[in-house]
Amino acid sequence: QLATSEAHARLLLRMLRLDACVDRRRWFVDTCSCRRRPQGKLERLKRGGIATVVNTEDEYHLLVQSATLWRLARELSQRALGVSDLFHAFNGRRNGLMSCAELAAGLAWLGLPMEETELHALVRGLDADGDGLLTVEEWASGFPDLAASEPATQQA
Repeated sequence: QLATSEAHARLLLRMLRLDACVDRRRWFVDTCSCRRRPQGKLERLKRGGIATVVNTEDEYHLLVQSATLWRLARELSQRALGVSDLFHAFNGRRNGLMSCAELAAGLAWLGLPMEETELHALVRGLDADGDGLLTVEEWASGFPDLAASEPATQQA
C-alpha cells in the first residue's frame, strides 16, 4: 500500500501543494496508527513515492531533475553512449562511486554545466542509499529506457 510510482507521487504532490509538509506527515502518522492498517513508520519509508509526498514542499526540484535527466539521455543518444559508458567515463577515481565533483566535470564536458545546488539535488534524487555517491546502478536508474552500453563503444 505504501509503494507508489514516482509519477503518482508527483501527481499527489501537485494536488497537496497547499498543505504543509508537517500536515502531510501528521496525516500519514494518524492514518498508519489506525488498527486496521499496516503500521508504516516515516523513518522506514524508502526514498521516493510516499516519502517524497510527505517530505517535499513542492515538485519544482523534481521537475528540474526530470528535465536534467531528459537532457542527459538526449546527449547519450546523440553521442551513441550507453548509461554505464558515461558513468565509467565520469568516474575519474575508477572506484565505482561517482562524486558530485566527478559528475560536475562530466556534465561540463558534455556541455551541460549545472549550478551547484541543482547538481546536489540531482545526486540526492538518484542516490538510493543516501551516502552522497552514485553507484552505476543508481546512475542507471535515472535512465531506464537507455541501454547500459552501446555496441559502438565496445572494442572488438
